[in-house]
Amino acid sequence: MNDSLAASQARAIAFEDWMRTAYSPPGAVEMERPEQELLAEHHMMGLALSAMETEAQQLLRGAPLRPDFWRVAVDFIGNFTHRVHRVKEEDVFFPALQSWGLLAPDRCQHFEEDHEALGGLTRELCDGVDEGDWEKAFRVVSIYLGRMRPHLTAEEQTLLMPELAEIPAGELAPIQQRFREIETHVLGEAGRSRIVEISQQLRRSIHFTDLHEPVESW
Repeated sequence: MNDSLAASQARAIAFEDWMRTAYSPPGAVEMERPEQELLAEHHMMGLALSAMETEAQQLLRGAPLRPDFWRVAVDFIGNFTHRVHRVKEEDVFFPALQSWGLLAPDRCQHFEEDHEALGGLTRELCDGVDEGDWEKAFRVVSIYLGRMRPHLTAEEQTLLMPELAEIPAGELAPIQQRFREIETHVLGEAGRSRIVEISQQLRRSIHFTDLHEPVESW
């Protein structure tokens, strides 16, 4: 099995577990391992990227810029991708891996530089949508997709596959607790269900309805 297929299957399996917790009360479902949780979030992000790519292609074909769609997209990538997922990685997961010798400092720096660049592109996209500038929106989305997809793949193949993330058993609970705190801080009591609803809203608006639908362009 090649690395890409293995990562795709791992994401899908992790996502099934992640979805079971989305509408469950805290403590009702056993928490995922940290690397599985981040893999599942990659899957959710991939669904949003697929929706954004489809909408961007419509712009290229002459369709009008739909500010409502792009504001929801910016809400997703701004509040979930960068304020939840990125913070889990940079503030919790990466430092833990470094402390156990599982992530080299230069590799960590590379991932964090990607995060910073992608955050800047998110702000540019927001500006393009507010300005009603479809060409700017299309350009920024194209760059964002072109950088985000390889970034996710690199993280998965370097850090997140189950055989790679050898987290000491005694360290799981503190990481899981910090992940929950980050989610609650950003998403409030709605938690993951808010992110599921935003993703569904994106996909419904371009006639994708199944959150479990494969993302063919990954």
